[in-house]
Amino acid sequence: MLAKVSRLDPSVAVRVNVDVGTTTHERVGIDVTFPGRRKAGAHPHDSSWSRLIEHLLDDGLCTPAKAATVLAWRGTQRLIADSWDASDQGVILSQSISHVKIDLTPERRPRVKVYLVCSFSA
Repeated sequence: MLAKVSRLDPSVAVRVNVDVGTTTHERVGIDVTFPGRRKAGAHPHDSSWSRLIEHLLDDGLCTPAKAATVLAWRGTQRLIADSWDASDQGVILSQSISHVKIDLTPERRPRVKVYLVCSFSA
């Protein structure tokens, strides 16, 4: 899995999360992200996200419906409120993918969570 992820994009960032208490737990979380992905109006890593989601589909870790929903989330739009002020330009709503977390626990099928971001700017 890590080998596939590392070949997706030269800017891929992978974090490994381990639960440590009185002992180290067997569960490991892998966070995958592409730095620079949240610039308003720009989605320079769309193909990287698409390839990652495609790998998850190929490995049976994601359904086609969920993949389509996640990939459709990304985008930018201008929201203009009904206002008497003609100079009101509204706000820009940017939607992007923050990161994907792959939860690995021995003797259990990997679980995948996708974290989405929604931000506003004037």
